[in-house]
Amino acid sequence: MALMTALRLRSCPGMYVFCNDPVAFYEQVTARGIEANEPFVGNGTHVVQMTDPDGYQIAFENPTDEPDTE
Repeated sequence: MALMTALRLRSCPGMYVFCNDPVAFYEQVTARGIEANEPFVGNGTHVVQMTDPDGYQIAFENPTDEPDTE
């Protein structure tokens, strides 16, 4: 809870989380009915973005050699 309070106080738009496989994460969360943006590659990372119930943006990322799609 302290982290979320700190993010709110600093007007931070969200956070970045590195995970092993953002595409598999996307498939798992959307299969459970949770909304997430389609995966893309940007700046050398696979990225899946979503918004939590409080409106914070969360990006799940992992480095890749694939070319950028955005």
